[in-house]
Amino acid sequence: MILGHGLGEIGIMAGIFFGITHFVKAPLVLQIISIAGAFIMVYFGVNILRSIPELSLNFETQKTKSTNLVLKGLTLSVANPYWSIWWLTIGMGLLLSSKSKGVLAIIVFFLGHIMADLSWYSIVSAIARGRKFISLKLYKAITALLGIFLIFLGLYFMKQSFHINLNPGN
Repeated sequence: MILGHGLGEIGIMAGIFFGITHFVKAPLVLQIISIAGAFIMVYFGVNILRSIPELSLNFETQKTKSTNLVLKGLTLSVANPYWSIWWLTIGMGLLLSSKSKGVLAIIVFFLGHIMADLSWYSIVSAIARGRKFISLKLYKAITALLGIFLIFLGLYFMKQSFHINLNPGN
């Protein structure tokens, strides 16, 4: 599934890199996208913190026969509205920032992003399968730390977005 997710991300990154960026060359537009992405990241973090009281380790799993996990990963990712919102705000800002540093930075960004996705999905899978290895209290604590991390990361990106030079000729 992560391979399908990654293929979707390659597609949207190519769209951003080769298509959308032609419309986003203006520093003000980049700054607006960066600020919007930062706000969304803070919003995601706050929502994670709000969800903590309702968290449980009682997952209902279904045994399904899957013939094409790559296609399922691609479909689930592309159909997820949060995925599109992330890429059109936070992801676009990070990708455009990487682009200004060269091709190697874009490759490192993509590989780091995919490794973070793989790590996240592995943790989620381990929790869903190994409820006996993690307590609800620990699960809530980890979730709270991740929510706080998103908020701080969003605030950092917001601060960085105000350093974009709006007058590149000067």
